[in-house]
Amino acid sequence: MLIISKVAIGMSLVGIFNAQLGSSIDTKRTAMNHSFLRQKNQDLEGMGTIKVCAIGVDQTVLQNAFKDDITSDNIVLFKEKAKVMSETMIPLEGAEVICYDDDTFTAERMGNAFTDEKGCATVVYNTNTDWDWWGKPDIFCEVTKQGYGDVDTNVLDNVGGSSHTMDTVTLPLRACGSGRNTEWIFGAVLPDSFQPACVLHDFCYDTCGVTKSACDAAQYSRQMVDDLKAAKIVLTGVHFWAEDAYEAAQKKACEFKSRD
Repeated sequence: MLIISKVAIGMSLVGIFNAQLGSSIDTKRTAMNHSFLRQKNQDLEGMGTIKVCAIGVDQTVLQNAFKDDITSDNIVLFKEKAKVMSETMIPLEGAEVICYDDDTFTAERMGNAFTDEKGCATVVYNTNTDWDWWGKPDIFCEVTKQGYGDVDTNVLDNVGGSSHTMDTVTLPLRACGSGRNTEWIFGAVLPDSFQPACVLHDFCYDTCGVTKSACDAAQYSRQMVDDLKAAKIVLTGVHFWAEDAYEAAQKKACEFKSRD
């Protein structure tokens, strides 16, 4: 009986020790979790966000219609799909969003991000920075994407807080040369109605194996029905100054095709 009692006492002590050890481990884990959460909160302190969403016409409407014959001279189909494209707006994925503090004489960069499949980007910035003399920034963002014109968002003047959402922006179609430096051409020298033909012209350059002359001729045939004189200007331009663009696009397209 004495031996059994000693064994029982020993087992009890082991159980107590294990219970205390387990309690100690749980306490340490809890402390570590609290420490992690405190650090995470500290990391988030001083960080603000700016949400920007962008939409634009769906260029794939035209591309899909002519993918089997990118140099087709079917003007009826072209006009039909160009109209559908102009009426089909989609979220623009892959657009770059750069946000700034709009000062009197300068625009100080706050941060940048790229839009996701929903067409939205969240730019993170440091709220501890003295963006203005009074510490509150005047926020605006610039949105850019190849094939579309650059657009600035609305401006949030002297805003406090750390979470901001800008108005959704619509990027204009600018397949015939993207960016601010070429936007003046359309509506002045060249009609905006040329844009759909430019979408297919870009797509043609991006199609491995298609000759530059075939792409340029197809664009000319699509644009001349709107404005013959302006179409000749475009044809001359791509003939003399688009060789590098064509070669770069072909190299990329054919390298991608060879991996398939």
